[in-house]
Amino acid sequence: MQITKLISDHLRVPLPVRGRVPLAAPAPAGPDAVDLILVHVETDGGLTGLGFSYVLGPGAAAVRSLVDSELSSLVVGEDPRDTDRLFAKAEARFRHVGFAGLAARAYCAVDVALWDLKAKAAGVPLARLLGAARPAAPFFVSDLARPAETRPTW
Repeated sequence: MQITKLISDHLRVPLPVRGRVPLAAPAPAGPDAVDLILVHVETDGGLTGLGFSYVLGPGAAAVRSLVDSELSSLVVGEDPRDTDRLFAKAEARFRHVGFAGLAARAYCAVDVALWDLKAKAAGVPLARLLGAARPAAPFFVSDLARPAETRPTW
């Protein structure tokens, strides 16, 4: 199986407006939207994978551009099931400019799509492919935490 096409898309999802706390300084302004970069990976075997990454604040256009201009040419023609080698290839591509930040966000969307494809090719849910031993587990969402609001003290 080989990757034949990588297609990206950019969605902007508005976030709810935070209210003001009475008699206190306004809470720090947060982002008004989250930008999602979606990646569809198509193969010659008819399987497709869907991945995403997100950006809060500026940079979504740069992330999408990296997917389209750098990462697409890196993975087209490759076996999508070879996720470790493709990650190493992407990391090597950006080594001299730094793989962290926007480059890592861009590859994240591709990587999630590759793992989606890998699970479909194996005929199992992604959770099982990753070693799920039980139907549920506790989880924590730490990346969505917002700064504490300032409350008046009387």
